[in-house]
Amino acid sequence: MRALVLVCLLLAACRGTGTAAVDTQESALPAFEVVFVGNGFIPDRVLRNVIDLDLEEFALSDFQEAFVDDAAFQIGLHYKGAGCAFVVVEYAVERGAEAPVVTFTIDEGPIVLLTAIDCQAIAAPGDEPVFGPKEHEAFFEGPRIGTFGRGTLLYIEDHVRSAPRRVAEEYRRRGYLDVEVTAAEIDISADRTEASVRVRVRQEQRYDVGEVELTAESVIPAALKERFDTILEAARRDAGGQSHAYNRRVPSELQGALTDLMSGAGYPDNEVRVAPRVVAEESRVHLTVHAQAGIRVTIRGARFEGNETSRQAFLDSRLAFEKDDPYTSEALRRSVERLYATGLFRRVDVQLEDSSAAERDVVITLEEAPSLEAFVEPGYGSYELFRLKTGIRENNLRGSGLQLRAETAIAIRALRAEIGLTDPWFLREDLIGDVKLDFDRREEPSFTSEATGLGAFVTKRWDRQSETTFGYQFRQSKADDVEVVTQEVRDAAEDVNISSVRLTQRLDARDNVFIPTGGTYAELGLELGDAALGSELDFLRTTLSTSAYHQLRQGTVLAAALRGGVIVPRDNEVPIQERFFNGGENSVRSFKESELGPKDREDNPVGGEAFTTFSIELRQNVGRAFQLATFVDTGNVVSDHSDYWDFDDFEVGVGVGLRYVLPVGPVRLDLAHNPNADSGEDDYVLHFAIGMAF
Repeated sequence: MRALVLVCLLLAACRGTGTAAVDTQESALPAFEVVFVGNGFIPDRVLRNVIDLDLEEFALSDFQEAFVDDAAFQIGLHYKGAGCAFVVVEYAVERGAEAPVVTFTIDEGPIVLLTAIDCQAIAAPGDEPVFGPKEHEAFFEGPRIGTFGRGTLLYIEDHVRSAPRRVAEEYRRRGYLDVEVTAAEIDISADRTEASVRVRVRQEQRYDVGEVELTAESVIPAALKERFDTILEAARRDAGGQSHAYNRRVPSELQGALTDLMSGAGYPDNEVRVAPRVVAEESRVHLTVHAQAGIRVTIRGARFEGNETSRQAFLDSRLAFEKDDPYTSEALRRSVERLYATGLFRRVDVQLEDSSAAERDVVITLEEAPSLEAFVEPGYGSYELFRLKTGIRENNLRGSGLQLRAETAIAIRALRAEIGLTDPWFLREDLIGDVKLDFDRREEPSFTSEATGLGAFVTKRWDRQSETTFGYQFRQSKADDVEVVTQEVRDAAEDVNISSVRLTQRLDARDNVFIPTGGTYAELGLELGDAALGSELDFLRTTLSTSAYHQLRQGTVLAAALRGGVIVPRDNEVPIQERFFNGGENSVRSFKESELGPKDREDNPVGGEAFTTFSIELRQNVGRAFQLATFVDTGNVVSDHSDYWDFDDFEVGVGVGLRYVLPVGPVRLDLAHNPNADSGEDDYVLHFAIGMAF
């Protein structure tokens, strides 16, 4: 019950209550009331979301009815987009002594289905139709009814009437410049529940790219002539020698390729014109190219404008060119990317000095963004309960580009704090240097862990998806309030200084960090603690976390995750605070936090030297904001790492979940069942949290 109450409170805070009356205390707008009549298909809350902006303008304009008229129009569009083609929306505004009342009266009409599509092509003599009936139907594809949206197409008039234009555009893209497509002929059944459409396509002849020739007046540097000719030939034929189909984008694409070639070789003043000439008798379009390279330019230096706080030396380090380098458009483009990548600028404009000289300055105009950030992030987990993360970040320390941060996260059962300094361009290379001091205290079911650490790390980003981190950390690790009665565990529950080196490889190819629908994530970590480094615990720790996401159809995602870890001590007993635990809202959900695995005789979790967790989850969107899920989790914890490959003692959890989707992740309610519950274990466990399980 407590979890359900929390869900309601969070939903109210994040999305509003959906009531029909405007809350003037929150909105600071003049009060008025909105009433919907006749809407059985679409609820009030959804309609209010559709017209929120129009209603706000209505209030701000001293209740001008033009904005109510706009709102009625938007309601009609929303209904038509849901298949109610004959919807009628009327409105009335009553102005009394108190707040105005806006009433929308809606005649929804029936939902209309598009049950038949007759779209066929007639080809020119000696030619075959490019598309058959099934391919043509794809141009009419849109929302459908039925489970998971796999039923019959909804009839959406604007979408159906615009389909012939999409058909014609695709034919022309394939070289059929003279194609003729009839307007959509639409028939509606007598009861207005079904529609059919008829379209005819006259394909005509296909035009290919013909000769591509340079004018006699063109001037091309000898060093570029071979590459220039290659581009001209590629515009005409593919690698197999077949002629390309001509479409209206061919001249601009050719012009862009030639311009980029010369700009990238140091000729910024180049001029390129491409003129097409249609020869219908040959079914070809010939291209005439006029090109002038202009003079070759070198960079005299860089001149910054608008940098109020950022130092010149830092800005220079972000440029992809140096003094006396040949001008290239690629160097300027990379410089813009590097400056934007700092996150310190709202606008970056890089231009070559307006001059006809062979040596010119590059002028970089900047608009700096605020570099100081403060944040507050509330959260909740079924074990740690309420969480509050706060912090402050200075992203441009004294104009140097260094980033200083101080963050803390407070929960009912945990406390974390961190102070760190990051150099995003360590040693002026594409390396990220980071030094941090952190503190972490957490109440576990059978003890309280506490760690204070100091570390230095270097990260290399190989591309947008993968990175490698290597570094050193010293930390003091301790366990307090140990309730475990097993003697060897209690003997090992001592304060220990750990000095270790770490190597982490990450690959993140997810399409969305918070709510992924496709892609993969993988992280492999290695940590070595050794007496030679000053460590009191000699060990090798390996951890692996992987997940994959596949969209089965629109709104349906199959997700899977595999996580595991092994710690191999040399001659030591691993302290309880350095062991692995399993179970909880993000692992095997049929167990409460850390309660899966070895226990002492009083059922206190003691952890182990290795663990494995595997989860598979089917996620289905329901409406705009909700998501249902079914999942299976399985995992184990083994006391001794040598037993890891025996794959024994796996526990299972099966369950269902309800999520309320927010931009930063879902508010999640998961109910898991343990089909093999032993004595003292729960048959069902309910988890309430913010964020995906994986």
